Amino acid sequence: SAFYGVLAGLLYGFDALDRIGVLTDGRIIAVGGGARSEAYTQFLANLLARDVWTIGEPEATVRGACVQALAVLRDESPMELAIALRPQAVLAASPESTDALWPKLRPRYAEVSTFAANMQRPRSE
Repeated sequence: SAFYGVLAGLLYGFDALDRIGVLTDGRIIAVGGGARSEAYTQFLANLLARDVWTIGEPEATVRGACVQALAVLRDESPMELAIALRPQAVLAASPESTDALWPKLRPRYAEVSTFAANMQRPRSE
């Protein structure tokens, strides 16, 4: 349930990006600590019914920051440099079903997160 809670928060944000017109139909790439967990990437694949990839680098996020810094130093396009230096993507998990779990869990997550947010507000006297 800890993985599902973290992933639900991420996917709630993912949905928000989709609602404002950001294309979200590309490759799903997991980075950070969760990307090192087979269970985490499998849960994500099952939630979305999509393949999940990782980057064949131990610190992919740091690598991205370094590419941006290098682009500034070289006065080059960050996008072009990122493409030229992109690391290998590795398939980490494929969904166990074509039936995505996230659309079924989304309403309950929204309900629970709204409840939790309201619990944090101070009570007015």
